[in-house]
Amino acid sequence: MPDLKRVAVLHPVGDPAFVEQTSQDLAARELGVAVVRVDIKSADDLDAAFANMKRDQAGALIAARSTLTFILGKQIADLALAAHLPSCYPFRQAVIAGGLVSFDPDRLAMIRPAAAQIDKIIRGTAPADIPVEQPTRFELYINLKTARLLDLTILPSLLARADEVIE
Repeated sequence: MPDLKRVAVLHPVGDPAFVEQTSQDLAARELGVAVVRVDIKSADDLDAAFANMKRDQAGALIAARSTLTFILGKQIADLALAAHLPSCYPFRQAVIAGGLVSFDPDRLAMIRPAAAQIDKIIRGTAPADIPVEQPTRFELYINLKTARLLDLTILPSLLARADEVIE
């Protein structure tokens, strides 16, 4: 989307699982894209949120990683498609439900380090003494059916890099 000027970010207010992602703002600034923060607290806020996105002339949507956006993934994907907004999610399930794209940590790759950390705790290591490990492998999911409905062309090089392409 080379002409993208404004992207809306669904911001789950009060969700304890939400972590602010300042890297998003930095990347947007480097690309010359304005970030429009759209607050939601529950499913009841989605209609107003999408009306605000339209008013603010958002050209795309990013759903922030949170419990709320995970639970509402299908509903958000449906509303994004109805509003003709390409949408990006932190969960594969939202792309299966009709969202456009997801870039998600590889959950299986995260299990082995988690098991090693649990083993250390069982063996007596204080949890505070165990370093936090960030995911190092991510998976890209693309929904081609949604891309076609949005009249978007996904570059073949991007499709080739995808871990899963949903037809």
